[in-house]
Amino acid sequence: MHKTLQLLIGIALLIAAQVAMAERVYVKFRGDVDLAPFRCENLTRGANVKRLCYDEREKYVLVSLKGIWYHFCGVPPSAVSAWKKAFAPGRYYNDYVREKFDCQTTPAPMYH
Repeated sequence: MHKTLQLLIGIALLIAAQVAMAERVYVKFRGDVDLAPFRCENLTRGANVKRLCYDEREKYVLVSLKGIWYHFCGVPPSAVSAWKKAFAPGRYYNDYVREKFDCQTTPAPMYH
């Protein structure tokens, strides 16, 4: 019984350590960003857009394009929703996101 309790405590500590470790990604033109404030989704349609992370409060998007992370500022929830539902997420990115939500004109949020 004592060994079983030790094993259960060990497993609980391991799970707690993994939960405490936040995922971070390197974003081109920005640097490291912690994904904790974001809601992320893997996209399976298309070849270019692999993962889309959105912080609705800040209207800030991180997207993995061919394995490189980029960021976009001032993106409304409606655009993100349409992007996630798009038949071709890469085409949606090119047509509606790439040049419209530049973080040089709308500053990227600061995370602490």
